[in-house]
Amino acid sequence: MDLTAAEVLWAVRHEGALETEDVLDRRSRIGLRRDRRERAQPAVAELVDKALHGVLA
Repeated sequence: MDLTAAEVLWAVRHEGALETEDVLDRRSRIGLRRDRRERAQPAVAELVDKALHGVLA
């Protein structure tokens, strides 16, 4: 994945991202390339979900 966990958490906690698509398409440049987006999507989705539900401190 070309996006770190810290970047995903920052997008959720400080930039207001509420969905995986928001992180991939608007908060990073991953969404510009389909292959990178598809590769990153599962991990980003899991991190966004955990961040939104307070699982990650």
